[in-house]
Amino acid sequence: MKKIKILSLIIILFIISILFIKGLKKSQIFDDILFLKLGSNTYPENTNINLMETANEDTLIKKKIAPGTKGEFSILLNAKKNLNYKIIFEDLNEKPSNLKFIAMNNQNMIIETDTLEEMSNYLSGNISENEQIEFKIKWYWKFENIDDKNTTDFQDTNDGQKIKQYQFKVYTVAQES
Repeated sequence: MKKIKILSLIIILFIISILFIKGLKKSQIFDDILFLKLGSNTYPENTNINLMETANEDTLIKKKIAPGTKGEFSILLNAKKNLNYKIIFEDLNEKPSNLKFIAMNNQNMIIETDTLEEMSNYLSGNISENEQIEFKIKWYWKFENIDDKNTTDFQDTNDGQKIKQYQFKVYTVAQES
């Protein structure tokens, strides 16, 4: 009777160990799928990104993001297996109303949007084993908008006074395909 209980316990522990190891391998695959490239620096996903770090220094006004500034950053996807992926952005504070974003892949424009969250709807697809995909995200805050100068000038002034730094996070969700 004792032998049966001990054998049952060993079998249960063995099954739990296998499930744990499989789960660990799966999470390791997904942990290193997404990298952010800011200039020559590369960061893992789930890093707070300050838009100021991605700005073209020549366009900054008194070292601040303001109308007339622009910049870019890259998102690199690497896969160790065939995966379906989706890139998700999360704002950490309010963005200036007239700040715009453009997503590029291989010099082709994917979408131009008013928000990073909206851009998330267009950054998904499949990535093959050992493949690397790079998305370049460009942003700009036009100095003046000719369509409605009075409204834009007021909004830009208001946003310029409110914003100290615009921050966001980038995540990826992936599923083995």
